Amino acid sequence: MDLWTFRRYRQPSLCVDAIDRDGSSLNLRSGRQTYRLAFDDAAAAAQIGAELATLSDSNAPLWATLRESPEESGWQALGTFLDERSLIREARDGAAERLSQQANEIEYCIESTVVALLEGLPAERQAVAAGHAAVLRLDLEKAARNPRSFDAFGDPFDAAVQPNFFLGLLAVEFEYFRRFSPITLAAVDAMLGRIGGERDGRFDLVAKTLRALRSARP
Repeated sequence: MDLWTFRRYRQPSLCVDAIDRDGSSLNLRSGRQTYRLAFDDAAAAAQIGAELATLSDSNAPLWATLRESPEESGWQALGTFLDERSLIREARDGAAERLSQQANEIEYCIESTVVALLEGLPAERQAVAAGHAAVLRLDLEKAARNPRSFDAFGDPFDAAVQPNFFLGLLAVEFEYFRRFSPITLAAVDAMLGRIGGERDGRFDLVAKTLRALRSARP
């Protein structure tokens, strides 16, 4: 595995609140931290300070200089110094876009599954499917609220607890989703709700994810 270096940033941006010059030194302020860089004279400090200020722009020419600088050079040392103190960030890491795409894919899977299930069914069969979906949503709600679904008094494969093997199997799946895949739990709830004619599932994580992404954007 390749070691991390500042050269691996795709769209790097300097992440500091202020750059102050104090004689022949520069103070880089980030939150409560202040990092001090000392130079030979005040003119050098002023020049480097002005160049560092351009690094808030991912397209600044100095980024190319830093990336192409040889090992053991001053620019290499400066880039490493900034990176090791978390003063470089990705200007656009694509995480929000990837999560939004994932949410859209989940939404598509929910809607296409509902359409495939109900398409061509007469009204009375759709009503039966809606009733079954409502019952399953109650079981799903139990799985979401109850962290001990499989204790000695709730074994889903105990005929005295659940005489229907297939419903017991679904209970196991729902508990698995609750513990290890809450996104799937949310998607299943939304799907069951739509089978019953409801558009907004109680666990509609798709909409919640999109809202969270929008609110998290700068």
